[in-house]
Amino acid sequence: MNYTISTDPASQQSVDCLLCPVNEINENGPLEGTVASLEKDSQESLSHWIKEGDFSGKLGQTLLLRRLPSIKSPRVLLIGCGPLKKFTPTQFYQIITNSIKTIASLGITSCCFSLLENKIFSEEWQIYHAILGIEQAMYTFDRFKTKKDPASKLKNISFGVTTKNKNLETSLTKGWVVASAVKRTRDLANLPSNVCTPSFVAQEALAQAHQHPTLKVTVMERTELEKLGMRAFLAVAQGSEEAPKFIVLEYQGGKNKPLVFVGKGITFDSGGISLKPGDNMDKMRYDMCGAATVLGLLSAAAELNLPLNLVGLMPCTENMPSGKAYKPGDIISTLSGQTIEIINTDAEGRVILADALTYAKKFDPEFVIDIATLTGAITIALGDKAAGLMTNDEALASALIEAGEKSWDRVWRLPLWEEYQDQIKSGSADMANIGVEGGRSITAACLLSRFTFSYRWAHLDIAGVAWSTGKNGMSTGRPLSLLMELLFNYAS
Repeated sequence: MNYTISTDPASQQSVDCLLCPVNEINENGPLEGTVASLEKDSQESLSHWIKEGDFSGKLGQTLLLRRLPSIKSPRVLLIGCGPLKKFTPTQFYQIITNSIKTIASLGITSCCFSLLENKIFSEEWQIYHAILGIEQAMYTFDRFKTKKDPASKLKNISFGVTTKNKNLETSLTKGWVVASAVKRTRDLANLPSNVCTPSFVAQEALAQAHQHPTLKVTVMERTELEKLGMRAFLAVAQGSEEAPKFIVLEYQGGKNKPLVFVGKGITFDSGGISLKPGDNMDKMRYDMCGAATVLGLLSAAAELNLPLNLVGLMPCTENMPSGKAYKPGDIISTLSGQTIEIINTDAEGRVILADALTYAKKFDPEFVIDIATLTGAITIALGDKAAGLMTNDEALASALIEAGEKSWDRVWRLPLWEEYQDQIKSGSADMANIGVEGGRSITAACLLSRFTFSYRWAHLDIAGVAWSTGKNGMSTGRPLSLLMELLFNYAS
């Protein structure tokens, strides 16, 4: 898609369709903003459509008008935004989705989106989030279909503003880069596990480094991991025929201590010996969404030349049952020297992250954030609206919550109280890999916290937000936009 900014008046936009958001209007209330100027320029009483009940500006409502006098665009699409005082980012994304799907069905090639004229969202915010919303609405994944749906003809989208400025152009660039990174993240996560193996993820990381010279990638193999002492990571990997890969991404764009992001990369999770039920096991290809997010994050940072130093760690393996697989009752040593008793082999994410979080210490990080589809319990607690946040640092918690509100890719903080640590006690090892009943998203984070004492750390449990459910469910690309917002805040 080609995105531009235009300062031409709405009536002079030479596009196939003009998109005009309209707040809910009282029957006798005056028209405002772009739609008011269109009515004046076209000498057409748009108020007529309102009085006749064809359009009132209710949220989700659309009205397509054709060939208005003195209007260059042959089509004008009015888009209902609902009451101004109740307008939220959720409504903004909804009108973007509604309008793009409507015009895509018309087979047109270009359109201009008139920005909302209100004080709730800045023009910069609207351009950035409009691009994210448009690319989300138009996303398809048909790589493996022999009969593909016809591609959209829409190729050019402009945003109508009064005056151009550098901030608007920056928002346009950021929006396109982040939206592209979200798409790459979704594409990688949507691949079936017979394609998206640990080796495949490593190749994708190397491909990104080839495109971005400031991105350095190191792929550590089993032999090197054994020498390092990553016994926990290798214990999970030993049941699979696929070779494990520990992928390290480094981006140096600033002078700060590195911000480290750790992404869980289980490319397929059968549960191991503690085998999962058959229903929905196919969705366990999404258990590497944390790693996919980290790859998308660092590639986007490199493309934008952010003035930050970043490290991404991606422990990638399968969790499979076999005669060599790790077993319930095993006690394994970790890179930190601590031991874990395996109660359930399906709680493997925290086991591989234990070694990755220990390895993160070597970078002397400003902070470490791990991103993991860690527990089904977080889906019960928060559904698909927010990722779970647990942390040992108040400032980092505030930064993530703020970034979530601004990006509308939100988090909800859960406690990490010392009392929960008792639930992962083991009679035979330093800790058990799964807690007793209750608070299992929290007790999973408690285990991770035991490997993060030397730095500021936050854990994002994304099991509820990383993919959508249902027959047509796919990766969402979350929480990439949240983490990009965090980077933007730190960069500024």
